[in-house]
Parts: sequence; C-alpha cells; structure tokens
Amino acid sequence: TINLENLNGYVSAFYFTVPFAIEINGLIAFFHTIPLSFQTIPTVTIRAQLYEARETSNVFSPIEETLVILTPSITDATPSGTLLSGEVRTNRTVEKNKRLMLVFSATADQPEQIHTIWGYVSASLVYT
Repeated sequence: TINLENLNGYVSAFYFTVPFAIEINGLIAFFHTIPLSFQTIPTVTIRAQLYEARETSNVFSPIEETLVILTPSITDATPSGTLLSGEVRTNRTVEKNKRLMLVFSATADQPEQIHTIWGYVSASLVYT
C-alpha cells in the first residue's frame, strides 16, 4: 500500500476521483528515456500500475489486474529517447468516488543501487 496522509496539501496532485462507476478495460503505459547520469547500470525494468483508495482515504492499494511491465528494459546501452511501452487488458470494476493513482516503479536485475532514472511517463486508461 501507499499512504499519502503526510504530504501536507500535495495529496490531490497524485490521484483523481472516479465521477461514476466504470469498468477498466485496459491500461497502456509509456516511459520516454532521457540521458542517464552514469555509465554502467544493471538491467532495469519499469512497471506501471493503478492503485485505488476509498473516497475518504489517502491509503492506496494496488489493483493487481492493472500491472503493466514496460518493454524494452533499460540497460547502459539504451539510447536517450527510447520509448518503453506496455499494455494490459482487464475487466475490473471501480465504484463511483473511488480514488485512482497511477504509480510507476523500477526494479533491477542486479544488486547495484539505482540512483536515478530519468524520463517522462504517460498513460491511457481504457474504460466503459
């Protein structure tokens, strides 16, 4: 879970409230790389996932069906401007007034610490 309780007024910038009940049919996510600040890095996988919270809560839980693994993975050979993308299809109902937040994360295949990954993210939510 992710708790946004102690962000002192910045909470509303991270989520949106669903104005009516929807069915999530898919999530498409993108990551555009920009130059890395170091020479050698492990292979890094970028993920995107929707999280949800009740109307009055700032504690978000992952919606398992919306996990997207973006490809290709990032390595020290990944050129600036590379577009990573991924998509997942699902039929997940979200109730009216639920809060949704899209979270991007990174994992590495080696124990070396990842200090910074630079890029821009975007996504499309498909719903009915």
